[in-house]
Amino acid sequence: MTPFPYCDRTFEIVSATQGRFAQVAQAQYEAYNLRVQTLVEDFARSSPAGSEAAIAGWKSAIDATHTLIETLQKTSQQAVQVAESSLNAAATAASKTARRTAEQASASARR
Repeated sequence: MTPFPYCDRTFEIVSATQGRFAQVAQAQYEAYNLRVQTLVEDFARSSPAGSEAAIAGWKSAIDATHTLIETLQKTSQQAVQVAESSLNAAATAASKTARRTAEQASASARR
């Protein structure tokens, strides 16, 4: 337990909230992506000859967007991990400092 239990609890709440937002965003993205893919496939079936390049461009843009979303999710997870590590390191350092200060105060009081 750190000397800052409220910070730990706040971080837990923020982390859980971020995780839930990421889940909701992922579900919405997947539903949207399915609708867009269906639209492109429907268009491809009913498109005139010579539109293959435009359809390929749309599919490429959809793939690039999917890759971007995955990258953003990974980056977000890494940022949360870094923040958690930083908080833990700061709490450990503060705990050590508080312990040293208490020991010094105790030693001074004995003199």
